[in-house]
Amino acid sequence: MSGSTEKKPVQIRIEKKRKNRWKREAQEQTEYRSLTDLIVTSVENELREDPAVGAVNVDLDGVHDRLDGLRERVYEIEDTVDKTYMLVRTDEMDGYSGLRKRIQDIIPLGDRETILARTPEQPAGETPEEELEEVVKRTGSVSHLGRLLLNEGYKIIEIQGMVEQLADDVQVIEATYARPQETEDKRIYRVED
Repeated sequence: MSGSTEKKPVQIRIEKKRKNRWKREAQEQTEYRSLTDLIVTSVENELREDPAVGAVNVDLDGVHDRLDGLRERVYEIEDTVDKTYMLVRTDEMDGYSGLRKRIQDIIPLGDRETILARTPEQPAGETPEEELEEVVKRTGSVSHLGRLLLNEGYKIIEIQGMVEQLADDVQVIEATYARPQETEDKRIYRVED
């Protein structure tokens, strides 16, 4: 072969993922005979494109006005969502503040060892409802506290969250197990300074 019909190999390096995508495209499209044909055709088409074709003058003022209007509407919606969120959050915080205060009013104050040594006479489920608060005040039993507050309308997840939050946020409040080797009989109490 000589002259213009002689073919020379051209090598390019591409990622395997891209090569597989091109190969799959060449196999799926009936207009290409092979991956090579896809590449050659694509390059030729790109070279033939008239650069002047891309320079089209379009009046987009109406589109921009519409987008500006939509943008303003989105801002209004965001403001409404933010205000609604703050109202809901304020209501939740009021409920949490009440729960926080209720727990702080009930839990015992004293020496850690003394409080942990006090044991509830009965499990929370067997303790009469009218005695729950007294048991909590004396022992700091979280299970008794949970049952008491459930009866007052709080949810278990709220109670657990507030017990953990108080133990994390308030230096003098501790939540621990009466016996460290066990994972039962959790207590919450306020330690004397």
